[in-house]
Amino acid sequence: MDSRSVIPALDTNTPYYVPEGECPIAKLPVELLCKIFTLTEGSLPIPLVSTGWNKISRTTTISYPCLEKRLPSLSSFLIQTDVRGAYDEITARIHRIWAHRQLPEAMTSVQPTFACIEEYAKRFEEYKNLMTLALVVRRHIRQTTTLEEKLKLETDPVLRLPHIKKWFEENQEELAHLKDLSIELGDITEIPEELNYFTGLEKISFRGNQIRSIPGHFGRNLPLLSAVDLRQNQVSTISADFCINSTNIHTLQLDNNKISQLPENFGLGMIKLSNLDLGSNKLKKVPSDFGRLFPNMYRLCLSNNEIEELNDEFGSHWTKLRFCELKDNKLSSLPSSLAINSTRVMLLSADWEKIKVCPKHLVRFSSLRKSH
Repeated sequence: MDSRSVIPALDTNTPYYVPEGECPIAKLPVELLCKIFTLTEGSLPIPLVSTGWNKISRTTTISYPCLEKRLPSLSSFLIQTDVRGAYDEITARIHRIWAHRQLPEAMTSVQPTFACIEEYAKRFEEYKNLMTLALVVRRHIRQTTTLEEKLKLETDPVLRLPHIKKWFEENQEELAHLKDLSIELGDITEIPEELNYFTGLEKISFRGNQIRSIPGHFGRNLPLLSAVDLRQNQVSTISADFCINSTNIHTLQLDNNKISQLPENFGLGMIKLSNLDLGSNKLKKVPSDFGRLFPNMYRLCLSNNEIEELNDEFGSHWTKLRFCELKDNKLSSLPSSLAINSTRVMLLSADWEKIKVCPKHLVRFSSLRKSH
């Protein structure tokens, strides 16, 4: 048997330890707590109260895995009107502590405790995202197993995580009937893999959340998906497998994010895509096959990025192109292939005062309007 003190594991396969004789953060000596409090710029988690949260009548004390805090109780089911922001403060505080994990040498013995907090925070965040999704959709389905039944099995949010996952699995037949899912202006940070149980979805909107990346599992099992709205998030990375099986998507909105690079095969499988908005990101270039993959492109927005040049074949396959927005980039020339096979262009927006090389065919269309 290991001589180290065992911190309760988040699951049976993931044990956590602290050196023998060390105690959880919540029970450290006051003077040591003061040092940590100073080191973390006052971000040490402290008891939270429910004041100001509508319809929350009681709290529950949680001491897991090594941190005491008071959190709103979900067992009363009185918080369904506002679960999205319920745990922001505590999660942010935990992350700030971990960000300052370079502790003085005298405090290195508590490093394992901090590592445990980081793992707890990750799973806590996953729980919050799934809980938000569950509370939204449960109102629109006939539950095979109720969410209340699953959550009452545990009081700790992280220990509830496998039960929430099981709830989605047991209700997948009902979830498959939903056609439109909209969770906007919230605090979802990751797109749950459980979204693939919603096999009948046609439209998805996560506009105005805090999503940081688009995973490969997104759209993996959503064959009917036609419109995706991920505007106004914090997306910086996109998986190469994003929506690779969603061949019916015609509208994809990714504007107002932090995307600096697209995967080389971005859009592979989206053969019906006609409306793509990547405006207000940090793109410096677009993939070499960008134009070849979207034969039905009707409207493209790449404005307000940092694009310096477009490859020679850009836009050569877009015979249906009507609107192309390239303004507020660093372009000094336009590719000779742009809209060369389209005679119906209505709007081509660019910084014309900066364009030194412009193909002749772009100015001979009578319907073309140069927009400044």
